[in-house]
Amino acid sequence: MLIDLHTHTAQYSSCSSLAVAEIVAGSRAAGFDAICLSEHDKIWPAERVAELSRLLSFPIFRAMEVTTSEGHVLVFGLDAYEQGMFSLKRLRAIATARSAALIKSHPMRDCGAFESGRPMSDYLKQFDALEVLSGGESEQSNAAALSLATRHSIAATGGGDVHAPSEIGRFATRFERHITDERMLASEIRAGRIAPFEVAPRQRQTTAKAKRG
Repeated sequence: MLIDLHTHTAQYSSCSSLAVAEIVAGSRAAGFDAICLSEHDKIWPAERVAELSRLLSFPIFRAMEVTTSEGHVLVFGLDAYEQGMFSLKRLRAIATARSAALIKSHPMRDCGAFESGRPMSDYLKQFDALEVLSGGESEQSNAAALSLATRHSIAATGGGDVHAPSEIGRFATRFERHITDERMLASEIRAGRIAPFEVAPRQRQTTAKAKRG
């Protein structure tokens, strides 16, 4: 199952220009099986997401991209933003207590956190996976993130970091099992039964032409 774990909408993220229907249409055309709405420090109401999923006939899950003192972190399996999440240590404690999952989004963007004096392995233990294919990063940055995940034996994911039409349908995460709900989504991420996925450039061009047509 292919899921883009990292998308933003204009409704809840001021940096995005997209409606949910646009993200769904582009993701479906790219061959993805679901998307995750991961707004900045906010989470969609469960009832509204379930309604949109029915109307669009496409699986939609919820997440948050939480702003912490050590960069952005994708959070799966929580129902609300909680006080204190700005602290990565506190966020990790909340996630562990609620069986939620944490993915470090675009990890190479936050290199300052890697120079804090503690071992890299201790820093990476805060996360269940690293986003190694990110739509907002260069090929070099993504390659460095993959190398980091490989060296430290941490699971890797892909996500479009979608804010604009050109970012839809590029990167996703392949799940070994069919995901039916957000609890299972978080559980599979924590178990590491995931892998980053990139749509081939030729396929992306074909998809873009089909959408324009």
